[in-house]
Amino acid sequence: MKRAIYVIGSILVLAAALFVYASSSAVHEKMQYTVLEYKEPALPTDSVLSVMTFNLGYLSGMINNLPIKGTTAFFDGNLQNAKTLVSTLKPTILGLQEVDFASRRSFYQNQLDTLASAAGFGFAYRSINWDKRYVPFPYWPPSRHFGRMLSGQAIGTAVPIENVSTITLTPHLNAPAYYRAFYLDRLLQVAEVKFREERILMMNVHLEAFDRETRLDQIIVIKELFERHASEQPVLLFGDFNCEVPGREDEKDALSLLMDAPFISSAVPFDKASSNGTFPSSQPDRMIDYIFYNANFLTCTSAKVLEEAGQISDHLPVYASFILK
Repeated sequence: MKRAIYVIGSILVLAAALFVYASSSAVHEKMQYTVLEYKEPALPTDSVLSVMTFNLGYLSGMINNLPIKGTTAFFDGNLQNAKTLVSTLKPTILGLQEVDFASRRSFYQNQLDTLASAAGFGFAYRSINWDKRYVPFPYWPPSRHFGRMLSGQAIGTAVPIENVSTITLTPHLNAPAYYRAFYLDRLLQVAEVKFREERILMMNVHLEAFDRETRLDQIIVIKELFERHASEQPVLLFGDFNCEVPGREDEKDALSLLMDAPFISSAVPFDKASSNGTFPSSQPDRMIDYIFYNANFLTCTSAKVLEEAGQISDHLPVYASFILK
């Protein structure tokens, strides 16, 4: 009996130790939020400000979050396609979500550095929101586990990025503790760039996907920050909001609250959302990725969902052009 108790106790201690180790971070806290410099800044000469937001889904296409393991060739091919896309468009500002910096699931690609180089960026603001030594997901089979995880959000641009900050949004309110221990943080990245003598505030978000109550809590923080700056300077708010346009869902969701903010407009008008879905990329039937702006400072001259991205990700990117008023 004593021996059985000892064995059970040892197993529990080992399991607890493995849990703590696997759910712990490997990157030092000071490196979680970092401005990266790639080369000498190139001042934009065009009067048009182009913005692109793209949830990369770690370049896993339609196998994202499925117990299917992509090959090295699969991820290399998607990375090459993503490079071609951004090098062709060369946006002034690129917001990324679910971008891997060195994760086992994507064969340790540094997707941010590769895309920043392809776009000709001099700077990027990187915020790590998923840093775990071992992520046991998808749950079965174990051979498909993500394992080492280093992923997050980023803003890339050709000009210097200043006044950066990262706000950790409300965690999943209705998830058990063991789930939250391995779950990613939902972040709001905030930064400024100087474009044609005007300081532009950029906000890059990735809202909660699986819990509406949490998403509503998160949007309150974002809305308050947008309102605080919207009357003072140009503001661009972009990212994966994980909810459809107001009126498309039965219950009031985050965007219904956000659209009460003064001066706010959507680059892709909501009345065109039904024909401009961003998810899933294989057969888009809903729009959950957006670029918002304050119309008192910015005029949107064009905007579209980039269907030519194909299935690089399970999302399609959104691209918009602006001029300063």
